[in-house]
Amino acid sequence: MRGRAAGLILGAVLAVIAPRDLDAQSLEEVRDEIRSALVGARYPSLILGFVDLAQERTLSGESFTLDDDPDLDVRTLRFPFTVTFDGGTRDRAAWVVEGSVSGFEGRSAFADIWSGGLPGSETRVESRWRAASVLVGIGRRFPITETTHWTPSIDLGLAHVENDGDASGPGTAITEATLDGILFDWDATYGQVGIGLECTDERRLSPRLRLTSSVRADLRHTTDLHATDRVQELDETDLVWGARSELLLDSGLRFADEPVRLRFFLGGIHFTGETADALGFPLLAEVGVGIETAVPRGVPLVRRVDLRLSTLWGEDIRGFSIGFGVKF
Repeated sequence: MRGRAAGLILGAVLAVIAPRDLDAQSLEEVRDEIRSALVGARYPSLILGFVDLAQERTLSGESFTLDDDPDLDVRTLRFPFTVTFDGGTRDRAAWVVEGSVSGFEGRSAFADIWSGGLPGSETRVESRWRAASVLVGIGRRFPITETTHWTPSIDLGLAHVENDGDASGPGTAITEATLDGILFDWDATYGQVGIGLECTDERRLSPRLRLTSSVRADLRHTTDLHATDRVQELDETDLVWGARSELLLDSGLRFADEPVRLRFFLGGIHFTGETADALGFPLLAEVGVGIETAVPRGVPLVRRVDLRLSTLWGEDIRGFSIGFGVKF
């Protein structure tokens, strides 16, 4: 199956212009029909998918290409953080604050946004999506066994999404008059509230080797705080699953008199419902390696830092990931 990100856009636009001549209708009538077609094609769910990608905490920052017509090139930059108030012990309940500050960019180019449906008005459009978001969760970690604990949390998020479209060709004027503010050249701000649940198992396999595995579910409701047009309005609840396993190996090396550990990991996220359908890929997975070290004792607040490199795969997806993490 092809990715739907670009397919739903072209399908919605062509459904409006294919049966008729645009000159025979008023501009606002055409814009209203395109609005309805985009909403019916789950365009708001695509926007929500981009917000979810920006805020996701299971994977590292990503760079990948979604094979579509046209292709969609995606890059995310993510700074996750975790603060645990456990007094240095993990065998009792403790408060946890975690979240991420992140950015997202997606690019695609339509050779002709009308796909030949308007002879003489062919228009090339280069489209760029951008999102910036902050997500913070406050949870309580409860031990289940000596190695396993679960953490329910409440999450609050804020995301700003915008799209820029650069049109060129003989149909530029009619394209901009018809699609600007609806499909291209718009911005919107969204608020999120949700609940999360994570179950984590940590066990030492040998004096130098430790295994950590976790499964998490995030249920969030997203609503628009500002939108250029009603097409970008959101009032949806979606569920995202995440899973991750890591092997941490003591390398025997030291940095600033602190041990250096090698990290080997496998993880993935699973989108559900209309969000998965709009994005065109329900699963995004990664496998990779990394390096982790404790910071020198004189550095305030920060306890550990790590750097990771991985490869990504999913339906019609190819890419890689570079990540940086901090624990306080």
